[in-house]
Amino acid sequence: MTKRIVPFLNLLILISTLFSQNSVPSYLPLSVGAYWSRKAINDGKKSHYYYRPQRFDYLKMETSGSQTIQIRAFVTQKFSSLDIYLNIADSEKKYTLNFSHHEKNIYYTEPINITIPSDIDYFSLKTRHPHAYFRHYKVQQEQKQQKVFTLKPNIYRQSLLLQSTNSHSEYFSADQEYFLQYLTLYEGDIHFYLRSIMGIKEETTVGVYVNDKLRQTIVIPSKISAEYQLPNNQVSIGCRVDLPLLQPDDVIKLIPQSSNEIICRMFLTTKDFY
Repeated sequence: MTKRIVPFLNLLILISTLFSQNSVPSYLPLSVGAYWSRKAINDGKKSHYYYRPQRFDYLKMETSGSQTIQIRAFVTQKFSSLDIYLNIADSEKKYTLNFSHHEKNIYYTEPINITIPSDIDYFSLKTRHPHAYFRHYKVQQEQKQQKVFTLKPNIYRQSLLLQSTNSHSEYFSADQEYFLQYLTLYEGDIHFYLRSIMGIKEETTVGVYVNDKLRQTIVIPSKISAEYQLPNNQVSIGCRVDLPLLQPDDVIKLIPQSSNEIICRMFLTTKDFY
């Protein structure tokens, strides 16, 4: 039997999105009160109206119990900076918005984030510039999704199809001559399922190595599975093994220490995939 070695770029196969972790910001546009005029701006995904305050008056801005608000603005003529005045709970404060970039005669400012007390329903904005438009957004912390991959080994004896009445899955095998080797590629948690091919009805011992250091020794029971089998062989019941907190490019080796061939299906849960 020839030992299989596959390219590293083919080691990961995306199977599903299961969990959420790590906050990333999103922006929800909020309502305004009476305004002088408005202009629609497309941000590449959808159009949003920006509003010009009434002359010498405040533009009322809803907060909806938000704690962090982002204010964005543009001016329809060249400028270097834009002064605005925010009135929050009868307290007025001046902010200066700096020029960021321009597109098609629209001159954008750098956005600013402000903190609003959670019991405040609205604040007001005023500017002396007659050609400035504004939009404000609630800054929301959404959950960055983790990914779960199946890992394909770059060294293995053969690939086999484990079958039950309702399913089938690809497993990879190893014996005393050909071990299994996987690369993690991303930081995350590993779990995998081990079974032995029941050539001899005995317990099967497997050494689990991470970067050539023995992490665990697994003993697979000799009990034959009543549900799962290979096309031409019986297999043992399965064992789940967990390897948490692995780093990118860690090398995992599964080395059988008994005469029975083993099969494995391995998964990586990671937050680092882009």
